[in-house]
Amino acid sequence: MALTVPANDPGLRPVSGTPARPALPPAAPLTVPVTSATTSDSRRVAAKSGLASTLVPLYGGLRDMIRPGLSGRLRSSLTPLVDTFIRADAKLTGEHLTQLASRTSAGNPDPTASARIRDFADPLDPAVVAMVRRPAALSKLLTAGDLASLQRRVDLANSPKAQRQFAKAVAKASGNTPLVAGNTFSYHLDGKAAYDEVHRQIRGATQTLDLEYYEFHDDKDGWSFARELVDRVQHGVTVNVLLDEMHARQHQPIIDYLNAHGVTAKRFNNGHPVVTIGSFEGTLKPWDTTDHRKLLLVDGKSGMVGGMNLGTPYTRWHDSMTSVAGPIVKGMYAEFAQNWQVSGGKPPMRSLALAATQAVPVAGEGMLASLAVTRPNQEHYFGGIKAAIAQATDHIFLNMPYFCDPDLIDALSAAADRGVRVEVAIPNFADSAVFDTLHRAQVNHLLDHHIMVRFSESRSVAGVQQSADNRPFAHVKAITIDGIFSAVGSTNADGRSMHRNQELSVFVTSPGFALDLERRLFQHDIATGRSVPTGRQTLTGALAPDFAKDHPSIDTAVNGVITVGEQKWGQLAPASLKQGAKNAADTMLRFVGRKL
Repeated sequence: MALTVPANDPGLRPVSGTPARPALPPAAPLTVPVTSATTSDSRRVAAKSGLASTLVPLYGGLRDMIRPGLSGRLRSSLTPLVDTFIRADAKLTGEHLTQLASRTSAGNPDPTASARIRDFADPLDPAVVAMVRRPAALSKLLTAGDLASLQRRVDLANSPKAQRQFAKAVAKASGNTPLVAGNTFSYHLDGKAAYDEVHRQIRGATQTLDLEYYEFHDDKDGWSFARELVDRVQHGVTVNVLLDEMHARQHQPIIDYLNAHGVTAKRFNNGHPVVTIGSFEGTLKPWDTTDHRKLLLVDGKSGMVGGMNLGTPYTRWHDSMTSVAGPIVKGMYAEFAQNWQVSGGKPPMRSLALAATQAVPVAGEGMLASLAVTRPNQEHYFGGIKAAIAQATDHIFLNMPYFCDPDLIDALSAAADRGVRVEVAIPNFADSAVFDTLHRAQVNHLLDHHIMVRFSESRSVAGVQQSADNRPFAHVKAITIDGIFSAVGSTNADGRSMHRNQELSVFVTSPGFALDLERRLFQHDIATGRSVPTGRQTLTGALAPDFAKDHPSIDTAVNGVITVGEQKWGQLAPASLKQGAKNAADTMLRFVGRKL
């Protein structure tokens, strides 16, 4: 494929909050390699000590005798230098690669330094592009496989035609979702950076605010957001809030406060009637009414999607939100309006009218994007992700808090079998013992297909005793493919999320955005030790007493989970609804049946 050198990705905006460069651990002390370029330095030192006539010839003879071992030392010495460059610039430029090439001699490249260079070399840097076109110098730095990988990355990053073809295929597979150009996306990683941006957008609203969230917590941060929404109402802003039916009842004081102060807050019920039976209030089809979206829309022109609900736990969790602007926002408003109306709300005409005129293309072409919608009769995300995985030619990075959908796992396995590098990051400890078990049950299958699996470690909080409720949880939901395609939003990689819930994510085709996401999320987590490679897993009776000791059937796990579900939900629901609880558990878990 012919290469063209574009200007920097015009749709990539500076990211607020968390610094863009990964916080790599301190590099090992640099040792200057003894190459032919430094031999003169050795001679000067020897001459000063009066031993030049003896040591220099001796050194030359020994160097020839032990050249294989010495060349190994030379190569390995590049790794700390590579890490120094990465720590300074969060990427490797053509200038960096030139310096690295000058520090080593021909021979077998060091695999560790080679992998670093493959992952951090900037495929949008014209100097890197030029070096890839003349790979002789790079052959000293990169193994054959890593060189081929970098060449593919450069080809894709610099071919708008290839990117558009990729995006069209994904949009078509996801249900003929329109592909829209002219958008911008900014990634906000972890609580402070993401919440700072959410606060900024809410405070900056002058006409409309529309929110659709899974949870709105009755806690310190939840009340901070609630007060800001009420303040906007007092300044003439129309504010609508749509919340998941089940979780809205758990945080009722917030809902009552919002409705009492001019905000219109509703529960999503998907059109099902809400009934009251004793102490139970809700729909009789809770598995059809889960609204798992995290969506903020502002003044018809911008918004945010991601994995973070509104509440204090998310200030500690490893999670993210993505700012959005451009024509794709119109589709987000249409999605909100549909769920708002089915829950009894009047059409949000003011918001829709603003979106029609305000959600316009940004200067330049911007980024290609399409919406990835999930609801019980739509599986845009699932279809699009499978198509994107099928097109992958170089690498797939996936970071998910709930990872057990068998069809997705089969697609990743097939990609790895055909030579695509696949890396999966899942939490070391999820917020559910069920998913802890299901995750470990998948690991051996993934390793058998040469997929790199990493457990994202929970981070402790000083002075706080860790528990399932306050442990910092790796809740990021993100996928990047071949350094050009990204998926971000609310969708997890489990059956409920990909087939039944109300979810909203975006598919973005942009080398700039994908590379930023890879460096700040995947590579950052690896470099800082937040994620560690897993080994093979042995499961014990975590859910049911009849669990197999080794390589158990997931069917056994499903039975155990259903039992847990009956016990848990049976305490909350009258006896007449116990069978419904069992059916809900069975519906949720029928997507994870797999035998190892």
